Amino acid sequence: MAKRGAQGSTRRCNGKVEIILEVGAEGGSLTLLGRCKAREWSFSILRDESTLREFDEDLFDNQLVEHSKTVVGFEAALGLLDRYPWASLYPLRVHPEFRTLVFYEVAKRLFHDKDFDQPPGHLRFWLDACETGVR
Repeated sequence: MAKRGAQGSTRRCNGKVEIILEVGAEGGSLTLLGRCKAREWSFSILRDESTLREFDEDLFDNQLVEHSKTVVGFEAALGLLDRYPWASLYPLRVHPEFRTLVFYEVAKRLFHDKDFDQPPGHLRFWLDACETGVR
């Protein structure tokens, strides 16, 4: 069963969970997980701050690791991500089919964020991670 991908490519919709986007900061990471099934993408977020346990042994797993509800469609996935300052974090991994879309959304957020205090080179990290070819 073929599926039109995020950037118009045709791919197999195999129902496997894939990492769409992973961003990191001191103490943890956010991972956008996606699953293409029956020609439709669904998404959820895994927030993992378990490295903070090194600083506070009294923290419990449910405080450090959280898995969000599942939503359908990339716009809904952005709604989950936008609960966090994800565009200001450092990209660790971007799924090849979503690179252009993710870069567009990052640039939109960074250029519209009046409180954005990252150095200008921060966008370069995203450009490198997304490999969009835009230079």
